Amino acid sequence: MRKLILTVALAACGCCMAAADDYVPMIREGKVWEYQSSYSRQVDGRNEVGLVNHFMKFDGTADVNGSNYSCFMLYRSEYYRGTDVYGELELAETKDCDGPRYFLREEGDKVYILTYEDRIFSTDKSIEECFGGAEAPKGYGEFLRYDFGLADGDSFNLPSGTDVSSEILIPMTVKIGDAVKVGDYECKVMTFSGENGMPGYPGEVIEGIGPTKDGDLAVFGPPYLANRPDNSLLPGQGSSLVRVYGSDGKLIYGKNPGAGI
Repeated sequence: MRKLILTVALAACGCCMAAADDYVPMIREGKVWEYQSSYSRQVDGRNEVGLVNHFMKFDGTADVNGSNYSCFMLYRSEYYRGTDVYGELELAETKDCDGPRYFLREEGDKVYILTYEDRIFSTDKSIEECFGGAEAPKGYGEFLRYDFGLADGDSFNLPSGTDVSSEILIPMTVKIGDAVKVGDYECKVMTFSGENGMPGYPGEVIEGIGPTKDGDLAVFGPPYLANRPDNSLLPGQGSSLVRVYGSDGKLIYGKNPGAGI
C-alpha cells in the first residue's frame, strides 16, 4: 500500500527517503464527515423535498467494559430547497443536532463499534448519562466494523442495517481497488460483493474515512432489508460521502465547497 512520500533533500548525496508503510487512522478527535442525500418529509401537512447535508464528527470518549471508545455523533444538518422553476437550490434551514451518538475504537488496522444486545448501539443521551454511573454497563459488546488488513479475495461479514447477530450478517468477498488520496496519504480502497446471491455493498470503503455510500461511518452496508430510511434525519440509502475534514478543519477528501465547514 502506497503511503505519504516524504522527499528530503540530503546535502551530502541529494538522495530521497520514503516513509514506511503505515496504516492511516480513522478515528481522530474533531475529524468531520459530510454526507449528502435527497430527502422527502412531511412538514405542516405538506410534502417537502430537497437535499440535506449531514455533518458528523468524533467528539469525546467513553470507557465501556475496560475499553475506551470514541464518540461519533451527528452535530449539524443543512437543508437545501428549490427556489424557482429552474431547480436552483439554496440553504433554507440549518439545524444544530446533539446526536445520535455511536461509539468506536481503533486497534491497529481494525475498527470496532459498540453494540447492545446484538445491535449497533446509538443514543441521543450524553456520554455522561450513558456511561457515567458507578456500575459497569451490562449487555454491551462490540462488532468488528472495519478490517483494513483484509486482502483481495478475503471474506468479511457486513450487517444490513444495525442488527449484527450472526444469523443476519451477510458474507462479502473483498476486492482491493486502486488507492485514493486522503489528505497527503495514498489510502487503501476496498469493495464488497455479496456471496451466495446476496446483494453487495454499492460503494467503496476507504482507509481512514470509511464508506462512500448508503449510510455513515457507523451504520452502512448492503441495501437495507427494511424500508428506505428517512434521510432527512440521518444518512441512509442513497446518501453519499461528499467531504471529510481533518481535526485541524482542513479538507482531506472530496471537493472544496468554497465556504469551509
